[in-house]
Amino acid sequence: LCCVRSAESIARDLDAIVYPVLTLPTEIASEIFVHYVESHPTRNPLRLTWVLAISTCRLWSRWTQCISDFHKGSTTNAANSLPIWLSRTGGLPLNLEFHFTYMPPQDPRSKARVESLYETVSRFSSQLESLTLSSLYSISLPACPFPRLKKLSIADGLLSSDEDDRPHLDAPHLDAPCLREVVLKDECAKALQTALPKTDLTKLVLGANVADCLAILAHTPNLQELDMVSNDAGDVGPSPTFTVLPRLDSIRLGRDASVEILPYLTLPALECLSIRVDPVTHSTANWVNELVTRSGCTLRQVDLFLRHADDGWLDDFLDSVPLHSLRDLALRAPDCNLGHLLRNVAEQPENQLPALESLAIHDCQFYVNLADLVDMLAARTKEVPGVAPLKSFQLSFGMADGPQAGRGGEVDMKPSSWVDRKIKAALEKLHDLRARGLRVEISSDFETLGSGDIDSKIVSHT
Repeated sequence: LCCVRSAESIARDLDAIVYPVLTLPTEIASEIFVHYVESHPTRNPLRLTWVLAISTCRLWSRWTQCISDFHKGSTTNAANSLPIWLSRTGGLPLNLEFHFTYMPPQDPRSKARVESLYETVSRFSSQLESLTLSSLYSISLPACPFPRLKKLSIADGLLSSDEDDRPHLDAPHLDAPCLREVVLKDECAKALQTALPKTDLTKLVLGANVADCLAILAHTPNLQELDMVSNDAGDVGPSPTFTVLPRLDSIRLGRDASVEILPYLTLPALECLSIRVDPVTHSTANWVNELVTRSGCTLRQVDLFLRHADDGWLDDFLDSVPLHSLRDLALRAPDCNLGHLLRNVAEQPENQLPALESLAIHDCQFYVNLADLVDMLAARTKEVPGVAPLKSFQLSFGMADGPQAGRGGEVDMKPSSWVDRKIKAALEKLHDLRARGLRVEISSDFETLGSGDIDSKIVSHT
């Protein structure tokens, strides 16, 4: 009996306690839960459903990864849970991603889950601001309006060459007046090009052959940013005319993209050019030169991936392409000697990139002599008529595919007093340049890079 009375007494005492968290206004508690969910991608609102998560619409509209995971399964429970989940968003904007795992198209579960997906998308189409669909075996966008949709990303994600194993792609004209950004990869680029409202697009990510890309670009007069993630050259057909994109100011050719699309483009507003083709060839420099000359554009920013480029490629590029207005130059993964570039930039500033304000060398795989580097920086910070002073310089050592990739071991050289004196003098000069306002950042993935050139100790003290 004593034990019973004791338990009852304890229960009364606990019930009498007012926990501070329970005194918070609902709005503040909801904000705390939203930050909890958004702070890490693996957290989801299900853990909070016994508090007030069900009535906090922002929790359900912001956290999309779990929604994506729901449809990776093929169970009826998973398919039925998604509409319930989305119904708790209270009409707020949705950003949904659906990434399906492999399932043969003849499997009845594959058709069932795709049908369930499109039924759900149709039901909540008025809330969608962005939608990502990948690895689907039947892509047929619902024939319903998407009044808020701003970004659409579709990729089949398949590597199969079997025609019978390719996804079925079909879609009516998409009613999405706010659509501005589209990502199309693989078979989807060709299959869906007639279904998309392309006139108002401002950003486009394409992965297709040159002919299919040109067919899409011909109908995108307001495009401002183009990202070619992959495109085999293929057969472009009978002498296509130039595709003029009057507002395009940025084009990026990814590592797997073909530069052979450049001869078919005219880009009068182009300012930013990124080429990450591996390997680059001398034809690339010629095509860029012809593009700039034909378009009459003014390049302000250039980003070059230089892995497997020969020592003369960069010199030819800088000499042949009109770059008198270039402000930012980034060189990535150069495995060629940069000494000639540094000397030209220092000794001929009025001819070699006179408007340059920012120079970045990423994942450098060769030694860079510290004395030559500092001399270049000093020369480009002086006041020279017609030459802009350099404001920022970045240099990092490493491999493009990861720290120390391809290295058999450390590169080490014994120091000498003569080398030490040169290093000390160069470092003092470098510190003086920094004190005068030049932003310099030097980093390395390697343990040592050789005394006399820039090594790990110099990096750590700059």
